[in-house]
Amino acid sequence: MMSHNVPRSGLRDIAWPALPDEIGARMLALQFQFEETERWPAADIEAQQFRQIEELLRFCHGAIPFWRDRLRKAGIRPGQKLTRQIWSRLPILTRREAQEAGLRLRPAQVPEDHGKIITGATDATFSYPRSELARFMGFAANLRGLLWHGLDMSGKAAFARQLAAGVEVPQTTAAMPNWGDGFEAFATGPGIVFDLRLPPSRQCDILVQERVTVFITSASNAAQLARYCRETGNGLPDLRAVYTNGTVLTEDTRALCREIFGVPVIATYCPDETGFVAIRCPDHDHLHVMAEHVKVEILDAAGRSCGPGQTGHIVVTPLHNFAMPLLRCDIGDEAEIGLPCTCGRSLPVLTCILGRTRA
Repeated sequence: MMSHNVPRSGLRDIAWPALPDEIGARMLALQFQFEETERWPAADIEAQQFRQIEELLRFCHGAIPFWRDRLRKAGIRPGQKLTRQIWSRLPILTRREAQEAGLRLRPAQVPEDHGKIITGATDATFSYPRSELARFMGFAANLRGLLWHGLDMSGKAAFARQLAAGVEVPQTTAAMPNWGDGFEAFATGPGIVFDLRLPPSRQCDILVQERVTVFITSASNAAQLARYCRETGNGLPDLRAVYTNGTVLTEDTRALCREIFGVPVIATYCPDETGFVAIRCPDHDHLHVMAEHVKVEILDAAGRSCGPGQTGHIVVTPLHNFAMPLLRCDIGDEAEIGLPCTCGRSLPVLTCILGRTRA
């Protein structure tokens, strides 16, 4: 049986080699670039990050008074070539400050070619809108993780996530002809979506009945399902991989899922504020920062950069979200920096994410 991931053609009568449509072509172009940039010298990656941040700052100066004032006070001018020293002048934005600033962090409109502003992730106190372009870049980072780990996209995928904010939990599944948004570049199998608040027994039944091969859900939901299967002896015979997002996947949870499901468990670090920040290395247990998507700084209590083996606050700057720019935002989590990876990828390494320490 063929197990290669085959690009999806945008022309009905051309199956192979594929001629992708515009969205698929853009996604494949990004994956091509990622294969190159992830092995660049770290200094070259950082230089390109600053190049993109310069564009973001130019927009902030012109469109968002909150950031214009903050950048002026830091002595950072529009069009100025950034260095690590200049960038460090900009004060850290705490999560509390971001919440208090609210709408003042948002422009009246994003650049026209960034698409519409769409609703982003929402936690108990705050919403994080994104542009369509920023959402697409997040999809690209997500797809990269699947390709890194060699997941076969020809099978059926199940996406378990919270579908509604109300009290009532939808009891049914929604069928999709493919894996949905973010997977337009490839000819995938079908997909289903259901609410992760369904009881584990119901989720297990769905995964078995639908013969799901790839399960994409939160780390906490994967752990809950694994505990249910351990207690009941139920299995998921068709499952080939579990892919977690959102909350941090602890080593204990990962070990539990691997033991009970008997398949690879691929972890991502995807905070509400920023989308995809890091994805587990395909060759090791640590995570690689998606440096083409976000700039991550790990800083100690005095604001100094941490080195390998040291733990500090995670300070993130999403590179492409002009709908609500977050410049040097301390999102309230901590991480330990790792040594450069022997896999050959020069993307920054996070040995582990330590808890949820948000204020």
